[in-house]
Amino acid sequence: MPVTLLGFVNVDRLAEVYCSADILAHPSELDPHPLVLSEAACVGLPLLISDRVGAAGPTDIAREGENAVVYPCGDVQALADALLRLGREPETVERMSKASLRIFRELDTRKSVAGALAAIEFCREA
Repeated sequence: MPVTLLGFVNVDRLAEVYCSADILAHPSELDPHPLVLSEAACVGLPLLISDRVGAAGPTDIAREGENAVVYPCGDVQALADALLRLGREPETVERMSKASLRIFRELDTRKSVAGALAAIEFCREA
């Protein structure tokens, strides 16, 4: 299973890079809410992230078991195992890819605004 680590990629090449990828691995020790996860989900990439990336949860862009694998930060063996598992399970990658697209659409700004307005209206009526 070939792996390519690109390092910094200029913004004008990001779409090309995302579209050529199979998954997005973000093994950060600290990243409160990386935009890269939303960008990757937008093109249907499964997400592999450390448990110190602040974008994981049932209402966020990375949802463990749906479109994301979350591993303990610093556990290199767990990261390697997750990469190998995804490399060996194309059906899992496909399922997670579809989930990333669905989740990205759920988090559309218009839906967020509509939800906020509905909450305000609910409070006004109470």
